[in-house]
Amino acid sequence: MSAELNQNVVVTGAGSGLGAALTAQLSSQGYHVVALGRSLDKLEQLVTQYKQVTPFVVDLSCEEEVSQIFSELAVWQAPFTKVFCCAGSGKFGPLANYNQVTIQHMVNDNLISMMLVAQAALGLFRHQDSAGTLINVMSSAAQVGKANETVYCAMKWGCRGFTEALRAELAGTNIQVVGVYPSGMRTAFWQKGTVTHDQYSQYMDPDEVARIILLNLQEMSSCYTSDIVINKLKR
Repeated sequence: MSAELNQNVVVTGAGSGLGAALTAQLSSQGYHVVALGRSLDKLEQLVTQYKQVTPFVVDLSCEEEVSQIFSELAVWQAPFTKVFCCAGSGKFGPLANYNQVTIQHMVNDNLISMMLVAQAALGLFRHQDSAGTLINVMSSAAQVGKANETVYCAMKWGCRGFTEALRAELAGTNIQVVGVYPSGMRTAFWQKGTVTHDQYSQYMDPDEVARIILLNLQEMSSCYTSDIVINKLKR
C-alpha cells in the first residue's frame, strides 16, 4: 500500500506500540499522518523521526476534543483516506481486583473512544464526499474469553460488536470498516508483572503486525479485506 499524491491518514494511539509502528510505515509510504495521542513527548519524537507527521494531543474519550480536531482536519485541502483507531488501555487480574472507577476508565479508553473517533471519521469522509476506510484495531481478546481479562475482554467484545454493526450500517456506501484482531505484541502495553519474560519474548513484533495490516489494506477493484486476524507463531 502506497499513497497517491497528497493523501492524509489519521492514527490514534500513535505515541507508542502498534500506533507508532503504523505511523512510521505510513509516513515512509508517502502519507501525511495526523498522529493522535495522550503524550506530547512521544508524539514530538515521531515528528523528529519521520516526515509528514502532524501531532495532536487529545483525550479520545472527550467528545468536544475529538470533534474539535476532526473539524480542523475537515478544512485540509488533501483528502483523508484512512483512519486507524489503535488507542486503548488494559488492566488485568481477577475480577475481584476491579472497582467501578477502574472499569469506567477502561470503558472510556476502549469503547467510548472508538465510538467517538468512528463518528468523527464518518463525518470527515462525508464532508470530503469521497471514499474512506475506518480501521478498528482490537485484540484477540475480542474473539475468545481469557482468564484474568474479564473487563478487558468485555471492552474488546463491545468494540467488535460496534465494528460489525457499523459495517452493516454502512453497507452500500463508499466507506469501508475493517476490524483488526492481533494477539499480544512486544509493546509497553504489557506492564511489568502482567506477563512473564518468557511469555513476552514470544509476543509479536509491532512493526511486523503493522506491515501485515497495511498489506491487507491494498486497494482492489472488486473486493476488500473486512477482518484481519494476526496470530503469533507457535514456537
